[in-house]
Amino acid sequence: METHRGIATEIVKADRGNTVKCRLGENHALIHSDLQRVVKEGDEIIVAGDLREGTVYALALKNVTHNKSVRIDGSNYTLLIGAGLFCWLLGFVFYIQTMTSGNTTIISLNLLLSAGGFIVGIWAITQVLRIRRAAIYVARLASTVQ
Repeated sequence: METHRGIATEIVKADRGNTVKCRLGENHALIHSDLQRVVKEGDEIIVAGDLREGTVYALALKNVTHNKSVRIDGSNYTLLIGAGLFCWLLGFVFYIQTMTSGNTTIISLNLLLSAGGFIVGIWAITQVLRIRRAAIYVARLASTVQ
């Protein structure tokens, strides 16, 4: 997780999705659509996120100029956690129910459903935790500088 602070300049629409790319001092930041509503040209901002190929993929942001903090909305990940838990439980229940049938194809599919749901749920939980950690990093950097 990287944090960067600087003046947002050269704000342009990025090639990828509904994001914007801006220059942040000597670095570039890719700002998610959930975050870009608080960023204007010339504002001092703090971003936290993953650094890939010299660009920070922002998960949380604080506009120091206007004292506004935002982070990526985690509600989609919360839905994935619920869906993953449901698939895991459903697959496990069906696995227990069909274990006595002896049909290895159905048993394998139920195990696959259960494992897939578990993996999706764990992945979504890690994404929510990454977003929360980024927001904490931004808040800490903002409090140490002010």
